[in-house]
Amino acid sequence: MRTHGLRKHSLYKTWVEMRYRCDNPKKPQYKYYGARGITYCERWKDFANFVADMGPRPDGHSLDRINNDGNYEPSNCRWASKIVQMNNMRGNRILVVDGEQMTMAEASRRWGISIGNIWNRLELGWTEEEAAKTAVWSPTRRRVGVKNARHKLTNEAVREIRTSKKTKELAEKFGVHRTLIQRIRRGVGWEHVADA
Repeated sequence: MRTHGLRKHSLYKTWVEMRYRCDNPKKPQYKYYGARGITYCERWKDFANFVADMGPRPDGHSLDRINNDGNYEPSNCRWASKIVQMNNMRGNRILVVDGEQMTMAEASRRWGISIGNIWNRLELGWTEEEAAKTAVWSPTRRRVGVKNARHKLTNEAVREIRTSKKTKELAEKFGVHRTLIQRIRRGVGWEHVADA
């Protein structure tokens, strides 16, 4: 391993760790890299070439592969922030909202809906757009129920919820969380809807 006297260089540890991930089965990260066939280009066996190709690392950035199934090489690597890297992981759920592809985390940050809420809504059969953009119901809001155009429940639905004991089935039917069903039964919100 030729280092050209640059072992104290700020990028040396990054270069060594990249090689370990690809070459050393004893390293915990190997299963995500070398075991999957991820390697590094011949040119980057020389540390000086790695430094020349990548340039200085900006503060708060680390080495990132653009294509997670691709190798470490100049055309597939960049310095990326933690947020960019988290959005570039293999296990991310990709949503299409307003015609734009984004991760669930990106949608969560953009519209202020927690990832857990988005996930639960999708499991209940909501569209990706509804799950990411529909405001979360809050008992402190003044406009709830049909007065709030972004909410899914009609006056008839609220009446049905008040009289039925089937929480899970109602949640699935109306595409809302079970806690909302329980709150409506306790009389929280939707005061403007009179019982039949």
